[in-house]
Amino acid sequence: MRPAYRPGPPPAAVTCARTGRLPGSAPEPWRDTLAQRLIFRIVFNQMPSIGGYIWAIELSVLYLLRLYSYFILIVYNRIPNFYGLNGARRALLRNIGVRIGAKSHISSPIIFEQSLNDEAIRGLTIGYQTFINSDVRFACRNARIEIGNRCMVGSRVSFETSTHDLVIDAFHDRTSITRQTFHKDIIVHDGVWIGAGAIILCGVTIGEQSIVAAGSVVTKDVEAGVLVGGVPAKTIRRLVPN
Repeated sequence: MRPAYRPGPPPAAVTCARTGRLPGSAPEPWRDTLAQRLIFRIVFNQMPSIGGYIWAIELSVLYLLRLYSYFILIVYNRIPNFYGLNGARRALLRNIGVRIGAKSHISSPIIFEQSLNDEAIRGLTIGYQTFINSDVRFACRNARIEIGNRCMVGSRVSFETSTHDLVIDAFHDRTSITRQTFHKDIIVHDGVWIGAGAIILCGVTIGEQSIVAAGSVVTKDVEAGVLVGGVPAKTIRRLVPN
């Protein structure tokens, strides 16, 4: 007589060697960053012998380079805003990956969105003979901010390239799943004047020779040759004939 069938124990779950998660499982917020994944691999002995250590060395070098960039910014923000020091200031910013045209003046201090896991500085491009006043914020993490030639940017202007979905039902459970953050580039064409305290939101393009009034919040594209102002910014009048 054949023995009765007895089901054995379920097969052991196989975790992914790269993420340490079960296949198909949702990412855990506390393990999303590169540094946290590295710590998880070391603690649970999931790091491959050679490839994992090479990956760890590359990550360490990347972190050191980004820390170096923020150190250069600290030095930059201590330099007086004398026109005779424009060359030194441009050289410091170019050293950390910012693209700047000749004869541009970028006053200190300037503010960058800070991140060790994502690129937050090299996305900035400033054209030829452009003037940027002090306390301007560039939030170019995982996005580009391009400012054209002969532009003028007033003090305390904010360029914000990131936003996230509106979270209402899961307000008390904010994770990378319930709050989807996305980034869009900001483009400012040649000859634009942005007044003090204006806020330029993600995905906005400002056309040539336009003016943004002080304190405005620009949420949509601005056509060329117009004056816009208000919250949200709207066209006030045309400056350049069609």
